Amino acid sequence: MSSKKLGPYTLSGLIVGPILGSGIVIIPPIVYDILKDYSIFAWVIMMTIGGVFAYFASKLCLKFPGDSGLTEVVGHSFGKSYKNLNAYYLLIAMAMAPLVVIMVAGEYLSVLFSNYAFGAEFYSAVLMLIGGVILSRNISSVGKISMLISTVISTILVVGGLFTILFYRKDALFTGTGISTIDVGYSFLIMFWSIIGWEILGNYSLEVENPEKTIPKAALVSVIAMSIVYLIVSGALQVLDIGKLGLIDPISGISLILYPLFGQYSSIILSLTITGLCLCSFLMLIGGASRLVYAQAKDGVFPKIFKYRSNTNAPLSAVLLMVFANFLTLFAVYFNLISFNEIIAAVNAFLITNIIMAAVASIKVFENVMEKGFAVFLLVSFLLMFLFSSKMVILIILAMLFGTVVYTLKNNNYNIK
Repeated sequence: MSSKKLGPYTLSGLIVGPILGSGIVIIPPIVYDILKDYSIFAWVIMMTIGGVFAYFASKLCLKFPGDSGLTEVVGHSFGKSYKNLNAYYLLIAMAMAPLVVIMVAGEYLSVLFSNYAFGAEFYSAVLMLIGGVILSRNISSVGKISMLISTVISTILVVGGLFTILFYRKDALFTGTGISTIDVGYSFLIMFWSIIGWEILGNYSLEVENPEKTIPKAALVSVIAMSIVYLIVSGALQVLDIGKLGLIDPISGISLILYPLFGQYSSIILSLTITGLCLCSFLMLIGGASRLVYAQAKDGVFPKIFKYRSNTNAPLSAVLLMVFANFLTLFAVYFNLISFNEIIAAVNAFLITNIIMAAVASIKVFENVMEKGFAVFLLVSFLLMFLFSSKMVILIILAMLFGTVVYTLKNNNYNIK
C-alpha cells in the first residue's frame, strides 16, 4: 500500500472519530430527555439508517470517484447547474458545521481550565489552527492521527458504558411514558448529527489505495464500531441508577456513565475525549469540503487559486478558505450576530438537502433493485427529517433551488433558439 494513501483502517479512523464527534456526548442525553426509555429503540433505527447511508455513500464513491464526492452523481443525473447547487448546499453547511463541533470542545476546555480567563471561543480558535496545520500534511498522516484518537476514545466510552450497565443499572430497565409525533420527529432531527460525515466520504475517494476493496471494508468496520459505541453509551445513560453515584457534580450527562469507573477523573477524561473527537470531526469535514472546493476550481466554477496543492498533495488554498470561513462564523457567534442554535438549524437543513439531492440522483443511476430501494429509503427518511427543519432556512434552500431551475430553463431555451 502507498504510504501516502488511505488503507481500510486509516480510512476507517478518518470516518469513526469524526462521525462520533461531539454528537456522542451531546445527542444521547438530549434524546433521552425527550423520549425517555423509548430512546434506545430510536437509536437502533438511527443506526440502521446510518448503515444504509454508509452502504449508499460507499457505492456512489466507487461509481463516481472524485474530489467532488456525492455532487458527482447529481451532476451525472441532472446536469452541471444542479451539481453546482448541490456543492453550494454542502459548502454552506461546511462553513459552519466544523465550528459547531469544535466549539463543543471549546466549551469543555473552558470549564476544565476555568482558572484561566479564556472563553470557549479562544480554545475553539486554537483548535481550528491546530486542525489547519494537521490538514496541511498528506492524507495518510491525517488518517493515522484520526485512527489513533478514535481507537483510544471509543475504548474509553465502551468500557465506561459497559461498566455502568453491569454494575450501576436500575432495577426497572424500562418504563413506558407518553411521547408525541413532534417529540419523535425532533429527536430524529437531532440524531441526524450522529451520522453526519458519510456524505463527505466520496471526497476522499481518489486518495484511497485499492478503493474497490478498501472503501466497503472501511465502511463496514466504521458502521459496526459506531453502532457499538452509540448503543452502549445511550443504553448506559438510560439504565443508569443515578442514586448509586452519590453526590457528584458532573460536567455533562455523559460524564455520569464514566463516573462509576473513572470517579473524580471522569470530567477530565471526558473533556479530553471530546476535544479529540471534535478535532477528528474538524479534520474530516474541512478536509472533505476543501477537496470539493478544489474540484469546483478545476471545473472553472471557483477561482483558479483554489486549484493549488502543496507538496504533500493537500489542497492547501482550499483548506485555508474553509478554515477562514469557519473563523468568520466564529466571529459572528462571538459578536452575537448569530446564535449557536441558528447555526445548527442551518447546518442540518443544508446537509439534509445535499443528501436528498444525491438520493434522488442515485435512483436514476442504480440498476440493482435493492440499491434503488436503499436510495428510496434514505430519500423518505431524510425528507421526513427535513420537514422538522427551520422554516426560514427551508425558504432559503427552496429559493436557491428555484433560482437554479429558472437559470437552467433559460439556458435550455437559449440553446434551443
